[in-house]
Amino acid sequence: MITVQGISYRAGHRFLVQRIDAAFTEGQIHLIIGPNGAGKSTLIKLIAGQLSPLEGTIHYGNDPLKQLTVTHLAKIRAVLSQNVDLAFPMQVAEVVMLGRYPHFSLRPTRLDEEACHQAMQRYDVLEMADRDYMTLSGGEKQRVHFARVTAQLWDPQPEQVRYLLLDEPLNSLDIYYQYDFMDKVRLLCDEQKLVVVGVIHDLNLAAKYADQLVLLHEGKILASGSPPEVLTPATIHQAYRMQVNTQLEGNKVRVLF
Repeated sequence: MITVQGISYRAGHRFLVQRIDAAFTEGQIHLIIGPNGAGKSTLIKLIAGQLSPLEGTIHYGNDPLKQLTVTHLAKIRAVLSQNVDLAFPMQVAEVVMLGRYPHFSLRPTRLDEEACHQAMQRYDVLEMADRDYMTLSGGEKQRVHFARVTAQLWDPQPEQVRYLLLDEPLNSLDIYYQYDFMDKVRLLCDEQKLVVVGVIHDLNLAAKYADQLVLLHEGKILASGSPPEVLTPATIHQAYRMQVNTQLEGNKVRVLF
């Protein structure tokens, strides 16, 4: 579990997030939504340890995030951002292997190589293994990074919870791969002791795949809970200034624009 208690972060005189309390449990997909400027990416960066809160605490399990070493954190936590790129040529297989660097010294083991092979196969980039990463399209590059972070979390130790943090990872993908990626995140979440926290823009994608939603508005939590609890016409209007209808489909909800 990741526990966030009373965290705030300020840029200049403006609070980007303010007094956030949340808990993200293993075995569920937690998605953070909200309009531009609501504080979504700031919150995920704070949870990842890429930013330090002005106040409040973040715990990974029972461990305060600020007490975890970079080396240990890299073994248990993978982060996929919306704009990940490399400025020098590498083969696709080498990029995916970057995810295994925290787990070996000097040379990768057979386990590291198998983890990369399985991850590339899962995200349909195995046939690209020998290609120059720089020659790939934006969507292909993002799929390579999906494989990299999956390889980073591969083969967890018994009882070891791991953490996957996603900061708007779907932006460069066409519709097929958006749904395909979220299907595979669900599969990964079901397979491993994994805490998944992500930022996403598309409300209907969020409604389809999230077990729990956090809706941010002006740096604060406007609503949190299951998709039907959060995605109501009233909360959507308050956050996005749009009049919508919603339709319940079993235990899921669809937003009708």
